[in-house]
Amino acid sequence: MANPRNGLPPLMIALGGLVPLYDHEPSTWLRDQVEDLRTRWEAGNTFACGHLVTGTAGVTFTALWRRDTVTCSPCAAVFRRPTDQACDRCEQPHDELHGLAHQVNGLVVLLALCPRCVRREVPA
Repeated sequence: MANPRNGLPPLMIALGGLVPLYDHEPSTWLRDQVEDLRTRWEAGNTFACGHLVTGTAGVTFTALWRRDTVTCSPCAAVFRRPTDQACDRCEQPHDELHGLAHQVNGLVVLLALCPRCVRREVPA
């Protein structure tokens, strides 16, 4: 399995900065989101970049704000987050969203949380 750390630095630059959550114990909310993504993938309700279809992908990425798309690292720029988005957890619009990257098995899940929800997901 490819190491997702290899794909994150260029992606962090392309997407305006992400904080990787290595060795993170996800909250129940985040585990539920990952399960929803897995269910969508298994049901065939997800668009995959051509590299995934041909089996040459390496690291696989998706984002909570684009649940219908899964890509390889070079194609992950499609996950550039629109500036007018809401927090993925509380769904409230915020001026300050923090980009996070959570790895589960071979999938890196990108999410954007407001400061309050970051504290709920990653307690100090």
